[in-house]
Amino acid sequence: MSSMNDIGPMSSQRISAIVKDGYTLVMPTYNRVEDLRRNLLFQDAQGLTARVLVLDSSRPDIKERNKRTINSVGLDIEHLTYDPATHPFDKFADGINRVRTPYASLCADDDLLLMGGLRASLAALAREPAAAVAHGYYFLFGHLQDTTNIDITTMLYASPSIDDDEPHLRLRTLMRSYQALTYGVFRTPVIQELYRSMGNLQSLMLRELISGAIPVLRGKSLRVPELYMARAHATGDDSGRKRWHPLEWFMRDAPGLMAEYAEYRRLLINALADSKPARPAEQHGRLIDAIHAGYLFKHMPPRVQDYVIKEELAGRGIDDYWSDQPLQQALVEEHNSEFKPPEKDAFVLTRRVADYFPAGVIDSATGSVGFWPVVTRSQVRDYRFYGSFLDNSLSSILDIDGPAIRELVNTLDLYVTD
Repeated sequence: MSSMNDIGPMSSQRISAIVKDGYTLVMPTYNRVEDLRRNLLFQDAQGLTARVLVLDSSRPDIKERNKRTINSVGLDIEHLTYDPATHPFDKFADGINRVRTPYASLCADDDLLLMGGLRASLAALAREPAAAVAHGYYFLFGHLQDTTNIDITTMLYASPSIDDDEPHLRLRTLMRSYQALTYGVFRTPVIQELYRSMGNLQSLMLRELISGAIPVLRGKSLRVPELYMARAHATGDDSGRKRWHPLEWFMRDAPGLMAEYAEYRRLLINALADSKPARPAEQHGRLIDAIHAGYLFKHMPPRVQDYVIKEELAGRGIDDYWSDQPLQQALVEEHNSEFKPPEKDAFVLTRRVADYFPAGVIDSATGSVGFWPVVTRSQVRDYRFYGSFLDNSLSSILDIDGPAIRELVNTLDLYVTD
């Protein structure tokens, strides 16, 4: 992997100009004053020059504290305020609709957009007019053992670019190994279109799916080989969320899933109306159905089906077994099965990064690790890297090396935790 700041043949000055004048970062927040403060300080320390829209539906006292934070940093921020009762989707859609630059992206107040990944994504979009969205690798981070040091736990999204010429084939590629595009860098007309379409849907699952489907129907989705976003570990319990995962929703309310799918399907058919080559709406519908049948079936392979049937026969419902570790592990392994495993003698990921860590932590000849997590220490804090981040099963699709880890640590040193 090249340096995070290596953006290829396009000049650094041109990309800096695009960041400053051609890109808007949209950051929603709701009663998380410290998350927003830390994030804005981090972006300021990175030297972000872009326009920032902070969409704030916090209660009044938090809004006032957020205003003080915004006034204290050197960022170009517009502070947009909303009633605390505003639905999150309505707030997001309003903020996105206010973007006036050619490119835009969304970032949660507790996630960290990394400057190297942003610059590379903007460069990729500027070079490839047929692309609708670009982004890099996403990973999970948090303070799992203490409040000072950082745990880098899981490589979350890293699938290859989706660059088929035919829109239905791009949709098939997206749905075959689905990874969200929600926080990528979009051409502004595309992200504005998808938020208009999203307003016709009610479920979290289909709103997220359409946020990926509309962009790939409009153009290519580019994955740049850079670390792009550090996503915060969830602090709540996801087991209480409803209708957000295809298996969970299907087992909870299959008729409801099918009913909302019909509206989602209609929106995709409409989005394909002007596609080339021209096809009748009925054919678009059949192609969409075939693609999404594969998506649904992928979430219930035989061993998952067997587990679900066993639990249902035992009298347990979806709320009883949904969080069971064997079920969740099977779903993760099935999701990753699409990616080609490394050859036996391949230069696996852990070998590529071994020289960055203290001697003996990773065997540089084999990539074997004695104990996880592996730890490196900067002048600011310790960083604990876990096996689900340095995941050798993803070696064939991840372009990460020691210098990339070093640059990640240097960048995250800018993040304040107090």
